[in-house]
Amino acid sequence: MNAVPNLGFPADIDLAYAPKDVWTSYLTLLETSSADAAFQVEGGNSPINSGNYVVLPNQRGKALMEAWMAYAPDGVNKGGNQASIRT
Repeated sequence: MNAVPNLGFPADIDLAYAPKDVWTSYLTLLETSSADAAFQVEGGNSPINSGNYVVLPNQRGKALMEAWMAYAPDGVNKGGNQASIRT
């Protein structure tokens, strides 16, 4: 967490506790749906919550993260890095 502010992007870190293993839930979803990423839904006009997600380290998952990170500087200026990901 200490390294995030040194990357040059505004950032916040959220902590949450859940009564079940959220990561196991995400990984089960990825296995059963053949998806490469799973995100928590934010609600409202934002398609995802970028604070809680899992992306598989395969070719498509890596391509998604590269595209998202390339958009991040401009996205933050336009109201948030979540704007670049649509469900």
